[in-house]
Amino acid sequence: MVLDENGIPSFQAHQRRMNVESKKEILILSSETPCTFYAFDILSHEHRDLKKLSYLDRRSILSQLLGPNDTIKISDYIEENGIDILKHSKELGLEGIMAKRKSSVYREGVRSRDWLKIKNIKTQDCVVIGYTKGIGNRINLFGSLLLAVYCTKESKYRFVGHTGSGFDFELLNKVYSMLQEIRIDSMPIDHLPYMNRQTTWVKPLLVAEVKFNEWTKDGIMRAPIFLRFREDKRRIECTIEGDNPTEGNLKYKNKEQSQNTTQAKISNPNKIYWPKTRDHTGFTKKDLIKYYELISPLILPHLKDRPLSLSRYPDGIYGKSFFHKNWSQSKPDFVMTAQVHSKERNDNINYLVCNNRESLLWIANLGCIEMHPWYSRINEMDSCNSSSLLYEEKCGLNFPDFIVFDLDPYIYSGKEKKGQEPEYNRLGFSAAVELALHLYDLLRELKISSYAKTTGKSGLHVYVPILNNYPYEQTRNFSQIIAKVMISKFPKKVTTEWSTSKRKGKVFFDYNQNSRGKTLVSVYSLRPTAEATVSMPIEWKKLDSILPIDFTISSVPQLALKNNDLWAGVLTKKQNISEIISKAEEI
Repeated sequence: MVLDENGIPSFQAHQRRMNVESKKEILILSSETPCTFYAFDILSHEHRDLKKLSYLDRRSILSQLLGPNDTIKISDYIEENGIDILKHSKELGLEGIMAKRKSSVYREGVRSRDWLKIKNIKTQDCVVIGYTKGIGNRINLFGSLLLAVYCTKESKYRFVGHTGSGFDFELLNKVYSMLQEIRIDSMPIDHLPYMNRQTTWVKPLLVAEVKFNEWTKDGIMRAPIFLRFREDKRRIECTIEGDNPTEGNLKYKNKEQSQNTTQAKISNPNKIYWPKTRDHTGFTKKDLIKYYELISPLILPHLKDRPLSLSRYPDGIYGKSFFHKNWSQSKPDFVMTAQVHSKERNDNINYLVCNNRESLLWIANLGCIEMHPWYSRINEMDSCNSSSLLYEEKCGLNFPDFIVFDLDPYIYSGKEKKGQEPEYNRLGFSAAVELALHLYDLLRELKISSYAKTTGKSGLHVYVPILNNYPYEQTRNFSQIIAKVMISKFPKKVTTEWSTSKRKGKVFFDYNQNSRGKTLVSVYSLRPTAEATVSMPIEWKKLDSILPIDFTISSVPQLALKNNDLWAGVLTKKQNISEIISKAEEI
Protein backbone atom coordinates (compact mmCIF):
# COMPACT_ATOMS: atom_id res chain seq x y z
CA MET A 1 0.00 0.00 0.00
CA VAL A 2 0.97 3.67 -0.40
CA LEU A 3 1.20 5.67 2.83
CA ASP A 4 0.80 9.42 3.18
CA GLU A 5 3.05 11.65 5.29
CA ASN A 6 1.16 10.56 8.42
CA GLY A 7 1.55 6.86 7.69
CA ILE A 8 -2.14 6.50 6.68
CA PRO A 9 -2.98 4.44 3.56
CA SER A 10 -3.86 6.63 0.54
CA PHE A 11 -6.16 4.87 -1.92
CA GLN A 12 -5.88 7.54 -4.60
CA ALA A 13 -2.08 7.44 -4.50
CA HIS A 14 -2.28 3.64 -4.64
CA GLN A 15 -4.30 3.83 -7.88
CA ARG A 16 -1.34 5.52 -9.61
CA ARG A 17 0.83 2.46 -8.98
CA MET A 18 -1.65 -0.01 -10.47
CA ASN A 19 -1.63 -1.41 -14.01
CA VAL A 20 1.73 0.19 -14.85
CA GLU A 21 3.85 -1.99 -17.19
CA SER A 22 6.59 0.37 -18.35
CA LYS A 23 9.82 -0.36 -16.43
CA LYS A 24 10.83 3.28 -16.73
CA GLU A 25 7.51 4.50 -15.33
CA ILE A 26 7.65 1.91 -12.52
CA LEU A 27 11.12 3.18 -11.58
CA ILE A 28 9.96 6.81 -11.52
CA LEU A 29 6.81 6.00 -9.52
CA SER A 30 8.72 3.86 -7.00
CA SER A 31 10.68 6.99 -6.16
CA GLU A 32 7.81 9.48 -6.29
CA THR A 33 5.16 7.23 -4.73
CA PRO A 34 6.88 4.42 -2.84
CA CYS A 35 4.85 1.37 -1.80
CA THR A 36 5.12 -0.82 1.25
CA PHE A 37 4.20 -4.50 1.14
CA TYR A 38 2.51 -5.67 4.33
CA ALA A 39 2.43 -9.42 4.99
CA PHE A 40 -0.13 -10.62 7.52
CA ASP A 41 -0.10 -14.42 7.11
CA ILE A 42 1.85 -17.31 5.62
CA LEU A 43 0.17 -20.43 4.23
CA SER A 44 3.13 -22.60 3.19
CA HIS A 45 6.89 -22.73 3.50
CA GLU A 46 9.38 -25.00 1.71
CA HIS A 47 6.55 -27.23 0.44
CA ARG A 48 5.07 -27.51 3.93
CA ASP A 49 1.36 -26.71 4.26
CA LEU A 50 0.87 -24.31 7.19
CA LYS A 51 -2.88 -23.71 6.83
CA LYS A 52 -3.81 -26.15 9.63
CA LEU A 53 -1.62 -24.36 12.18
CA SER A 54 -3.17 -21.75 14.43
CA TYR A 55 -3.02 -18.11 13.39
CA LEU A 56 -0.44 -17.27 16.13
CA ASP A 57 1.77 -20.18 15.06
CA ARG A 58 1.69 -19.01 11.44
CA ARG A 59 2.53 -15.46 12.51
CA SER A 60 5.50 -16.76 14.52
CA ILE A 61 6.91 -18.49 11.42
CA LEU A 62 6.31 -15.35 9.34
CA SER A 63 8.20 -13.19 11.86
CA GLN A 64 11.20 -15.55 11.78
CA LEU A 65 11.37 -15.44 7.96
CA LEU A 66 10.99 -11.68 7.53
CA GLY A 67 13.51 -9.50 9.28
CA PRO A 68 13.38 -5.70 9.59
CA ASN A 69 12.77 -4.19 6.17
CA ASP A 70 11.51 -0.75 4.98
CA THR A 71 9.80 -2.14 1.89
CA ILE A 72 8.34 -5.41 3.17
CA LYS A 73 6.81 -5.34 6.63
CA ILE A 74 4.64 -7.53 8.81
CA SER A 75 1.33 -5.96 9.75
CA ASP A 76 1.19 -5.64 13.51
CA TYR A 77 -1.59 -6.92 15.72
CA ILE A 78 -2.84 -5.99 19.17
CA GLU A 79 -4.44 -8.44 21.55
CA GLU A 80 -7.69 -7.43 23.28
CA ASN A 81 -8.83 -3.78 23.63
CA GLY A 82 -10.77 -4.18 20.35
CA ILE A 83 -13.34 -1.46 21.10
CA ASP A 84 -10.65 1.13 21.85
CA ILE A 85 -8.68 0.15 18.74
CA LEU A 86 -11.77 0.49 16.54
CA LYS A 87 -12.51 3.91 18.01
CA HIS A 88 -8.92 5.04 17.41
CA SER A 89 -8.99 3.73 13.84
CA LYS A 90 -12.06 5.89 13.17
CA GLU A 91 -10.26 8.96 14.55
CA LEU A 92 -7.41 8.26 12.11
CA GLY A 93 -9.83 8.08 9.20
CA LEU A 94 -9.23 4.35 8.61
CA GLU A 95 -11.90 2.06 7.20
CA GLY A 96 -11.92 -0.26 10.20
CA ILE A 97 -10.13 -3.23 11.71
CA MET A 98 -9.82 -6.99 11.18
CA ALA A 99 -10.55 -9.16 14.21
CA LYS A 100 -9.07 -12.68 14.09
CA ARG A 101 -9.41 -15.63 16.40
CA LYS A 102 -5.89 -16.53 17.61
CA SER A 103 -6.49 -20.28 17.40
CA SER A 104 -8.09 -20.19 13.95
CA VAL A 105 -6.80 -22.32 11.08
CA TYR A 106 -6.80 -20.94 7.53
CA ARG A 107 -9.83 -22.17 5.60
CA GLU A 108 -9.46 -21.24 1.96
CA GLY A 109 -12.53 -19.85 0.18
CA VAL A 110 -14.72 -20.05 3.29
CA ARG A 111 -16.17 -17.11 5.22
CA SER A 112 -16.34 -17.77 8.93
CA ARG A 113 -16.70 -16.00 12.26
CA ASP A 114 -12.98 -16.61 12.89
CA TRP A 115 -12.09 -13.53 10.82
CA LEU A 116 -14.35 -10.49 11.08
CA LYS A 117 -14.11 -7.25 9.15
CA ILE A 118 -15.39 -4.49 11.46
CA LYS A 119 -15.95 -1.26 9.52
CA ASN A 120 -16.17 2.39 10.40
CA ILE A 121 -17.86 2.98 7.06
CA LYS A 122 -20.13 0.89 4.87
CA THR A 123 -18.34 -0.50 1.83
CA GLN A 124 -19.43 -2.81 -0.94
CA ASP A 125 -17.61 -4.64 -3.72
CA CYS A 126 -19.52 -4.17 -6.97
CA VAL A 127 -19.25 -5.25 -10.58
CA VAL A 128 -19.09 -2.40 -13.10
CA ILE A 129 -21.78 -2.99 -15.75
CA GLY A 130 -21.74 0.32 -17.63
CA TYR A 131 -21.11 4.05 -17.55
CA THR A 132 -23.05 7.22 -18.28
CA LYS A 133 -21.98 9.98 -20.64
CA GLY A 134 -20.07 12.78 -18.94
CA ILE A 135 -21.05 16.45 -19.00
CA GLY A 136 -19.20 19.68 -18.23
CA ASN A 137 -15.50 19.08 -17.66
CA ARG A 138 -16.12 15.35 -18.12
CA ILE A 139 -17.74 15.73 -21.55
CA ASN A 140 -15.15 13.45 -23.18
CA LEU A 141 -15.03 10.98 -20.30
CA PHE A 142 -17.67 9.23 -18.22
CA GLY A 143 -20.14 10.71 -15.74
CA SER A 144 -20.62 7.76 -13.43
CA LEU A 145 -20.16 4.01 -13.27
CA LEU A 146 -23.20 1.73 -13.08
CA LEU A 147 -22.75 -0.87 -10.35
CA ALA A 148 -24.25 -4.30 -9.68
CA VAL A 149 -23.92 -7.10 -7.16
CA TYR A 150 -24.05 -10.83 -7.79
CA CYS A 151 -27.15 -12.68 -6.55
CA THR A 152 -26.09 -16.23 -5.75
CA LYS A 153 -29.62 -17.70 -5.66
CA GLU A 154 -30.56 -16.40 -9.11
CA SER A 155 -27.00 -16.59 -10.52
CA LYS A 156 -27.29 -13.11 -12.04
CA TYR A 157 -26.39 -9.48 -11.40
CA ARG A 158 -28.63 -6.87 -9.79
CA PHE A 159 -28.25 -3.09 -10.16
CA VAL A 160 -27.38 -1.25 -6.92
CA GLY A 161 -26.55 2.30 -8.02
CA HIS A 162 -24.19 4.78 -9.71
CA THR A 163 -20.93 6.30 -8.53
CA GLY A 164 -19.32 9.38 -10.08
CA SER A 165 -17.34 10.57 -7.05
CA GLY A 166 -13.89 9.56 -5.86
CA PHE A 167 -12.03 10.02 -9.17
CA ASP A 168 -9.31 12.55 -9.96
CA PHE A 169 -8.72 13.46 -13.62
CA GLU A 170 -5.76 11.13 -14.01
CA LEU A 171 -7.85 8.22 -12.77
CA LEU A 172 -10.85 9.31 -14.88
CA ASN A 173 -8.78 9.04 -18.05
CA LYS A 174 -7.30 5.70 -17.05
CA VAL A 175 -10.70 4.19 -16.17
CA TYR A 176 -12.30 5.56 -19.33
CA SER A 177 -9.63 3.85 -21.44
CA MET A 178 -10.24 0.58 -19.61
CA LEU A 179 -13.97 0.85 -20.25
CA GLN A 180 -13.53 1.36 -23.99
CA GLU A 181 -11.92 -2.06 -24.31
CA ILE A 182 -14.87 -3.93 -22.78
CA ARG A 183 -17.89 -2.13 -24.32
CA ILE A 184 -20.87 -4.27 -25.34
CA ASP A 185 -24.20 -3.53 -27.03
CA SER A 186 -26.65 -5.09 -24.60
CA MET A 187 -27.46 -4.56 -20.91
CA PRO A 188 -25.80 -7.28 -18.75
CA ILE A 189 -28.64 -7.23 -16.19
CA ASP A 190 -32.33 -8.10 -16.47
CA HIS A 191 -33.77 -4.89 -15.05
CA LEU A 192 -32.63 -1.29 -14.61
CA PRO A 193 -34.99 0.60 -12.24
CA TYR A 194 -33.94 4.01 -13.56
CA MET A 195 -31.55 5.48 -16.11
CA ASN A 196 -29.82 8.77 -15.35
CA ARG A 197 -28.31 9.56 -18.73
CA GLN A 198 -27.19 8.00 -21.98
CA THR A 199 -25.59 4.72 -20.93
CA THR A 200 -22.89 2.56 -22.47
CA TRP A 201 -22.79 -1.04 -21.31
CA VAL A 202 -19.61 -2.98 -20.56
CA LYS A 203 -18.73 -6.60 -19.89
CA PRO A 204 -19.05 -7.28 -16.14
CA LEU A 205 -15.31 -7.73 -15.58
CA LEU A 206 -14.16 -4.87 -13.34
CA VAL A 207 -14.72 -5.05 -9.58
CA ALA A 208 -14.92 -1.71 -7.77
CA GLU A 209 -15.06 -1.12 -4.04
CA VAL A 210 -17.22 1.82 -2.97
CA LYS A 211 -18.15 3.39 0.33
CA PHE A 212 -21.70 4.66 0.88
CA ASN A 213 -24.07 6.08 3.49
CA GLU A 214 -26.82 3.48 3.64
CA TRP A 215 -29.07 1.21 1.60
CA THR A 216 -32.40 2.54 0.40
CA LYS A 217 -35.47 0.41 0.90
CA ASP A 218 -35.24 -0.61 -2.76
CA GLY A 219 -31.73 -2.00 -2.28
CA ILE A 220 -29.87 0.96 -3.86
CA MET A 221 -26.73 2.41 -2.28
CA ARG A 222 -27.12 6.01 -1.15
CA ALA A 223 -24.24 8.36 -2.04
CA PRO A 224 -21.67 5.73 -3.15
CA ILE A 225 -18.08 6.96 -3.57
CA PHE A 226 -15.44 5.04 -5.51
CA LEU A 227 -12.52 3.78 -3.41
CA ARG A 228 -10.51 1.45 -5.65
CA PHE A 229 -10.60 -1.43 -8.08
CA ARG A 230 -10.26 -4.89 -6.56
CA GLU A 231 -8.15 -7.11 -8.81
CA ASP A 232 -8.09 -9.69 -6.02
CA LYS A 233 -11.87 -10.13 -6.10
CA ARG A 234 -13.84 -12.40 -8.39
CA ARG A 235 -17.10 -11.10 -9.82
CA ILE A 236 -19.17 -13.78 -8.09
CA GLU A 237 -17.73 -12.61 -4.75
CA CYS A 238 -19.49 -9.26 -5.17
CA THR A 239 -22.44 -10.27 -3.03
CA ILE A 240 -24.38 -8.26 -0.49
CA GLU A 241 -22.44 -8.25 2.77
CA GLY A 242 -24.00 -9.09 6.11
CA ASP A 243 -24.13 -5.55 7.47
CA ASN A 244 -25.92 -4.29 4.38
CA PRO A 245 -29.55 -4.60 3.23
CA THR A 246 -31.50 -7.33 4.91
CA GLU A 247 -33.98 -9.57 3.20
CA GLY A 248 -36.74 -7.53 4.81
CA ASN A 249 -35.45 -4.32 3.23
CA LEU A 250 -35.27 -5.84 -0.22
CA LYS A 251 -38.87 -6.97 0.07
CA TYR A 252 -40.01 -3.50 1.10
CA LYS A 253 -41.41 -2.62 -2.31
CA ASN A 254 -44.03 -5.32 -2.07
CA LYS A 255 -44.75 -4.60 1.55
CA GLU A 256 -45.28 -0.89 1.04
CA GLN A 257 -48.05 -1.47 -1.49
CA SER A 258 -49.88 -4.06 0.57
CA GLN A 259 -53.52 -3.35 1.24
CA ASN A 260 -53.34 -5.15 4.58
CA THR A 261 -51.05 -2.80 6.50
CA THR A 262 -52.14 -0.89 9.57
CA GLN A 263 -54.92 1.62 8.97
CA ALA A 264 -53.83 5.26 8.91
CA LYS A 265 -54.99 7.45 11.77
CA ILE A 266 -57.45 10.06 10.50
CA SER A 267 -58.02 13.37 12.27
CA ASN A 268 -61.55 14.80 11.85
CA PRO A 269 -62.66 11.95 9.57
CA ASN A 270 -66.24 13.24 9.21
CA LYS A 271 -65.32 16.79 8.17
CA ILE A 272 -67.03 17.66 4.87
CA TYR A 273 -64.49 18.22 2.11
CA TRP A 274 -66.84 18.19 -0.90
CA PRO A 275 -70.34 19.49 -0.02
CA LYS A 276 -73.26 17.65 -1.61
CA THR A 277 -74.47 18.55 -5.08
CA ARG A 278 -77.29 17.27 -7.28
CA ASP A 279 -74.86 14.57 -8.47
CA HIS A 280 -73.54 13.29 -5.12
CA THR A 281 -74.30 13.38 -1.40
CA GLY A 282 -70.99 14.93 -0.39
CA PHE A 283 -67.59 13.51 0.55
CA THR A 284 -65.66 13.68 3.83
CA LYS A 285 -62.02 13.68 4.78
CA LYS A 286 -62.38 9.95 5.40
CA ASP A 287 -63.50 9.55 1.76
CA LEU A 288 -60.43 11.51 0.61
CA ILE A 289 -58.07 9.17 2.47
CA LYS A 290 -59.99 6.07 1.42
CA TYR A 291 -59.62 7.13 -2.22
CA TYR A 292 -55.83 7.44 -1.95
CA GLU A 293 -55.66 4.13 -0.09
CA LEU A 294 -57.50 2.37 -2.94
CA ILE A 295 -55.57 4.09 -5.72
CA SER A 296 -52.12 3.81 -4.05
CA PRO A 297 -50.83 0.93 -6.26
CA LEU A 298 -51.39 3.12 -9.33
CA ILE A 299 -50.35 6.58 -8.13
CA LEU A 300 -47.27 5.67 -6.07
CA PRO A 301 -44.99 4.81 -9.05
CA HIS A 302 -45.72 8.31 -10.42
CA LEU A 303 -44.77 9.99 -7.13
CA LYS A 304 -41.74 7.88 -6.25
CA ASP A 305 -38.46 9.78 -5.57
CA ARG A 306 -39.95 13.11 -6.69
CA PRO A 307 -40.13 16.25 -4.52
CA LEU A 308 -43.78 16.83 -3.75
CA SER A 309 -45.70 20.08 -3.46
CA LEU A 310 -48.94 19.77 -1.51
CA SER A 311 -52.17 21.59 -2.34
CA ARG A 312 -53.84 21.58 1.09
CA TYR A 313 -57.51 22.24 1.90
CA PRO A 314 -57.77 21.61 5.66
CA ASP A 315 -61.39 22.86 5.73
CA GLY A 316 -62.59 21.41 2.44
CA ILE A 317 -62.68 22.76 -1.10
CA TYR A 318 -64.46 26.00 -0.18
CA GLY A 319 -62.30 26.73 2.85
CA LYS A 320 -58.91 28.40 3.03
CA SER A 321 -56.29 26.57 0.92
CA PHE A 322 -52.54 26.90 0.48
CA PHE A 323 -49.62 25.43 -1.45
CA HIS A 324 -47.11 23.73 0.87
CA LYS A 325 -43.52 22.91 -0.17
CA ASN A 326 -41.18 23.34 2.78
CA TRP A 327 -41.82 20.81 5.57
CA SER A 328 -40.41 22.08 8.88
CA GLN A 329 -42.55 20.12 11.36
CA SER A 330 -42.20 16.67 12.86
CA LYS A 331 -43.13 13.64 10.76
CA PRO A 332 -43.28 9.84 11.07
CA ASP A 333 -40.12 7.85 10.31
CA PHE A 334 -41.69 6.26 7.24
CA VAL A 335 -42.03 9.66 5.52
CA MET A 336 -38.95 10.73 3.56
CA THR A 337 -37.80 14.30 2.94
CA ALA A 338 -35.13 15.80 0.70
CA GLN A 339 -33.34 19.11 1.02
CA VAL A 340 -33.46 20.84 -2.39
CA HIS A 341 -31.65 24.12 -3.00
CA SER A 342 -33.77 26.99 -4.28
CA LYS A 343 -31.95 29.69 -6.23
CA GLU A 344 -34.90 32.07 -5.84
CA ARG A 345 -34.82 31.77 -2.04
CA ASN A 346 -31.05 31.24 -1.84
CA ASP A 347 -31.96 28.59 0.70
CA ASN A 348 -32.96 24.93 0.89
CA ILE A 349 -36.54 23.66 0.70
CA ASN A 350 -37.27 20.52 2.69
CA TYR A 351 -39.60 18.65 0.31
CA LEU A 352 -41.69 15.64 1.27
CA VAL A 353 -41.08 12.55 -0.88
CA CYS A 354 -43.93 10.03 -1.14
CA ASN A 355 -42.41 6.57 -1.64
CA ASN A 356 -44.87 4.34 0.18
CA ARG A 357 -48.55 3.86 0.96
CA GLU A 358 -48.21 4.98 4.57
CA SER A 359 -46.69 8.30 3.47
CA LEU A 360 -49.46 8.82 0.92
CA LEU A 361 -52.18 8.38 3.54
CA TRP A 362 -50.33 10.56 6.06
CA ILE A 363 -50.06 13.33 3.43
CA ALA A 364 -53.76 12.99 2.56
CA ASN A 365 -54.58 13.34 6.27
CA LEU A 366 -52.93 16.79 6.14
CA GLY A 367 -55.90 17.83 4.02
CA CYS A 368 -53.89 17.46 0.83
CA ILE A 369 -56.34 17.00 -2.05
CA GLU A 370 -53.88 17.52 -4.92
CA MET A 371 -50.45 15.88 -5.32
CA HIS A 372 -47.95 17.88 -7.39
CA PRO A 373 -44.72 15.92 -8.09
CA TRP A 374 -41.69 17.27 -9.96
CA TYR A 375 -41.00 16.05 -13.51
CA SER A 376 -37.56 14.83 -12.40
CA ARG A 377 -36.45 12.33 -9.77
CA ILE A 378 -33.91 12.51 -6.96
CA ASN A 379 -31.20 9.89 -7.35
CA GLU A 380 -29.52 10.52 -3.98
CA MET A 381 -31.64 12.17 -1.30
CA ASP A 382 -28.78 14.13 0.28
CA SER A 383 -27.24 15.35 -3.00
CA CYS A 384 -29.48 18.29 -3.98
CA ASN A 385 -28.85 20.70 -1.11
CA SER A 386 -26.58 23.24 -2.83
CA SER A 387 -26.73 25.28 -6.03
CA SER A 388 -23.87 23.32 -7.63
CA LEU A 389 -25.25 19.89 -6.71
CA LEU A 390 -28.59 20.65 -8.41
CA TYR A 391 -26.94 20.20 -11.79
CA GLU A 392 -25.12 16.99 -10.89
CA GLU A 393 -26.17 13.53 -12.02
CA LYS A 394 -26.18 12.17 -8.48
CA CYS A 395 -28.88 14.70 -7.60
CA GLY A 396 -30.88 14.10 -10.79
CA LEU A 397 -33.34 16.97 -10.44
CA ASN A 398 -32.03 18.89 -13.47
CA PHE A 399 -32.93 16.01 -15.79
CA PRO A 400 -36.69 15.54 -16.34
CA ASP A 401 -38.32 12.24 -17.27
CA PHE A 402 -40.80 13.83 -19.65
CA ILE A 403 -41.75 16.88 -21.70
CA VAL A 404 -45.18 18.27 -20.78
CA PHE A 405 -47.83 20.25 -22.64
CA ASP A 406 -50.56 21.96 -20.60
CA LEU A 407 -53.62 22.69 -22.77
CA ASP A 408 -55.89 25.16 -20.99
CA PRO A 409 -59.02 26.36 -22.88
CA TYR A 410 -59.96 30.03 -22.43
CA ILE A 411 -63.51 29.50 -23.58
CA TYR A 412 -65.98 30.89 -21.07
CA SER A 413 -69.32 29.44 -19.96
CA GLY A 414 -70.78 32.92 -19.42
CA LYS A 415 -71.34 32.31 -15.69
CA GLU A 416 -67.90 33.54 -14.54
CA LYS A 417 -67.51 36.71 -12.49
CA LYS A 418 -65.40 39.55 -13.85
CA GLY A 419 -61.70 38.60 -13.88
CA GLN A 420 -62.45 34.97 -13.04
CA GLU A 421 -60.75 32.10 -14.90
CA PRO A 422 -62.99 30.03 -17.20
CA GLU A 423 -65.01 27.43 -15.31
CA TYR A 424 -65.56 23.92 -16.62
CA ASN A 425 -67.82 23.73 -19.65
CA ARG A 426 -68.22 21.20 -22.44
CA LEU A 427 -67.41 23.68 -25.20
CA GLY A 428 -64.08 24.50 -23.59
CA PHE A 429 -63.21 20.85 -23.03
CA SER A 430 -64.13 20.00 -26.65
CA ALA A 431 -61.71 22.70 -27.84
CA ALA A 432 -58.95 21.22 -25.67
CA VAL A 433 -59.66 17.72 -27.03
CA GLU A 434 -59.57 18.96 -30.64
CA LEU A 435 -56.19 20.64 -30.10
CA ALA A 436 -54.80 17.64 -28.19
CA LEU A 437 -55.66 15.35 -31.10
CA HIS A 438 -53.91 17.75 -33.52
CA LEU A 439 -50.87 17.61 -31.20
CA TYR A 440 -51.07 13.81 -31.10
CA ASP A 441 -51.06 13.71 -34.93
CA LEU A 442 -48.04 16.03 -35.07
CA LEU A 443 -46.09 13.97 -32.54
CA ARG A 444 -47.04 10.73 -34.28
CA GLU A 445 -45.77 12.19 -37.56
CA LEU A 446 -42.45 12.71 -35.74
CA LYS A 447 -42.64 9.09 -34.48
CA ILE A 448 -42.95 10.35 -30.91
CA SER A 449 -45.08 8.49 -28.36
CA SER A 450 -47.26 10.62 -26.10
CA TYR A 451 -49.78 10.14 -23.31
CA ALA A 452 -52.86 12.17 -22.39
CA LYS A 453 -54.77 12.73 -19.16
CA THR A 454 -57.59 14.98 -18.06
CA THR A 455 -56.72 17.75 -15.65
CA GLY A 456 -59.97 17.16 -13.77
CA LYS A 457 -61.21 20.50 -15.09
CA SER A 458 -61.55 21.75 -18.70
CA GLY A 459 -57.97 21.18 -19.77
CA LEU A 460 -55.71 18.31 -20.79
CA HIS A 461 -52.12 17.35 -20.07
CA VAL A 462 -49.97 15.64 -22.72
CA TYR A 463 -46.71 13.99 -21.62
CA VAL A 464 -43.81 12.83 -23.83
CA PRO A 465 -41.54 10.41 -21.89
CA ILE A 466 -37.82 10.85 -22.58
CA LEU A 467 -34.45 9.56 -21.46
CA ASN A 468 -33.51 11.72 -18.49
CA ASN A 469 -30.13 12.60 -19.98
CA TYR A 470 -30.91 16.21 -20.80
CA PRO A 471 -31.55 19.36 -18.72
CA TYR A 472 -34.77 21.36 -18.54
CA GLU A 473 -33.41 24.00 -20.92
CA GLN A 474 -33.46 21.46 -23.75
CA THR A 475 -36.91 20.10 -22.94
CA ARG A 476 -38.27 23.63 -22.83
CA ASN A 477 -36.66 24.41 -26.21
CA PHE A 478 -38.37 21.38 -27.73
CA SER A 479 -41.77 22.30 -26.27
CA GLN A 480 -41.37 25.85 -27.58
CA ILE A 481 -40.64 24.53 -31.09
CA ILE A 482 -43.80 22.41 -30.94
CA ALA A 483 -45.80 25.42 -29.69
CA LYS A 484 -44.64 27.50 -32.68
CA VAL A 485 -45.60 24.70 -35.07
CA MET A 486 -49.07 24.45 -33.50
CA ILE A 487 -49.62 28.22 -33.75
CA SER A 488 -48.55 28.24 -37.40
CA LYS A 489 -50.94 25.36 -38.19
CA PHE A 490 -53.90 26.49 -36.06
CA PRO A 491 -53.60 30.26 -35.45
CA LYS A 492 -57.30 30.69 -34.64
CA LYS A 493 -57.38 27.87 -32.10
CA VAL A 494 -54.16 28.10 -30.09
CA THR A 495 -52.28 30.84 -28.24
CA THR A 496 -49.18 31.23 -26.08
CA GLU A 497 -50.08 34.76 -24.93
CA TRP A 498 -49.30 35.54 -21.29
CA SER A 499 -52.04 38.14 -21.07
CA THR A 500 -55.23 36.28 -20.14
CA SER A 501 -57.36 38.85 -21.97
CA LYS A 502 -55.64 37.88 -25.24
CA ARG A 503 -56.34 34.16 -24.73
CA LYS A 504 -60.13 34.47 -24.97
CA GLY A 505 -61.72 31.99 -27.38
CA LYS A 506 -58.51 29.95 -27.78
CA VAL A 507 -56.66 27.14 -26.04
CA PHE A 508 -53.63 28.32 -24.10
CA PHE A 509 -50.67 26.12 -25.09
CA ASP A 510 -48.37 26.36 -22.05
CA TYR A 511 -44.86 25.16 -22.92
CA ASN A 512 -43.29 27.13 -20.04
CA GLN A 513 -44.27 24.35 -17.65
CA ASN A 514 -41.01 22.65 -18.69
CA SER A 515 -38.89 24.29 -16.01
CA ARG A 516 -37.15 22.88 -12.95
CA GLY A 517 -39.39 23.15 -9.89
CA LYS A 518 -42.65 23.64 -11.80
CA THR A 519 -45.31 20.98 -11.35
CA LEU A 520 -48.60 19.76 -12.74
CA VAL A 521 -51.15 17.79 -10.78
CA SER A 522 -50.24 14.10 -10.72
CA VAL A 523 -52.08 11.48 -12.71
CA TYR A 524 -54.77 9.88 -10.47
CA SER A 525 -54.75 12.94 -8.17
CA LEU A 526 -58.03 14.31 -6.85
CA ARG A 527 -59.04 17.89 -7.69
CA PRO A 528 -60.85 20.49 -5.52
CA THR A 529 -63.85 20.70 -7.85
CA ALA A 530 -67.51 20.50 -6.87
CA GLU A 531 -67.73 17.10 -8.61
CA ALA A 532 -64.61 15.73 -6.82
CA THR A 533 -62.97 14.95 -10.16
CA VAL A 534 -59.69 13.12 -10.78
CA SER A 535 -56.84 13.77 -13.22
CA MET A 536 -57.34 10.60 -15.24
CA PRO A 537 -55.20 8.90 -17.94
CA ILE A 538 -57.09 8.42 -21.21
CA GLU A 539 -56.35 6.35 -24.28
CA TRP A 540 -56.02 8.58 -27.34
CA LYS A 541 -58.69 6.65 -29.23
CA LYS A 542 -61.21 7.34 -26.45
CA LEU A 543 -60.36 11.01 -25.86
CA ASP A 544 -63.21 12.44 -27.94
CA SER A 545 -65.82 10.26 -26.23
CA ILE A 546 -65.27 11.17 -22.56
CA LEU A 547 -65.86 14.10 -20.22
CA PRO A 548 -63.65 15.02 -17.24
CA ILE A 549 -66.65 14.77 -14.91
CA ASP A 550 -66.85 11.05 -15.75
CA PHE A 551 -63.86 10.47 -13.47
CA THR A 552 -64.51 11.18 -9.81
CA ILE A 553 -63.60 10.08 -6.29
CA SER A 554 -66.38 7.48 -6.56
CA SER A 555 -65.87 6.11 -10.07
CA VAL A 556 -62.09 6.07 -10.54
CA PRO A 557 -61.11 3.33 -8.05
CA GLN A 558 -63.51 0.90 -9.73
CA LEU A 559 -62.51 1.94 -13.26
CA ALA A 560 -58.75 2.17 -12.73
CA LEU A 561 -58.17 -0.96 -10.70
CA LYS A 562 -59.94 -3.12 -13.30
CA ASN A 563 -57.17 -2.28 -15.77
CA ASN A 564 -53.42 -1.92 -15.75
CA ASP A 565 -52.01 1.59 -15.39
CA LEU A 566 -52.67 3.32 -18.74
CA TRP A 567 -49.75 5.62 -17.93
CA ALA A 568 -47.16 2.94 -17.18
CA GLY A 569 -45.43 3.86 -20.46
CA VAL A 570 -44.78 7.38 -19.17
CA LEU A 571 -42.31 5.80 -16.73
CA THR A 572 -40.84 3.13 -19.00
CA LYS A 573 -41.01 4.19 -22.66
CA LYS A 574 -37.98 6.48 -22.72
CA GLN A 575 -37.31 8.37 -25.97
CA ASN A 576 -34.12 10.03 -27.20
CA ILE A 577 -34.52 13.80 -26.98
CA SER A 578 -31.72 14.50 -29.48
CA GLU A 579 -33.57 12.60 -32.17
CA ILE A 580 -36.85 14.25 -31.13
CA ILE A 581 -35.43 17.80 -31.35
CA SER A 582 -33.88 17.21 -34.76
CA LYS A 583 -37.23 15.89 -36.04
CA ALA A 584 -39.07 18.92 -34.67
CA GLU A 585 -36.60 21.37 -36.20
CA GLU A 586 -37.13 19.76 -39.61
CA ILE A 587 -40.82 20.65 -39.41
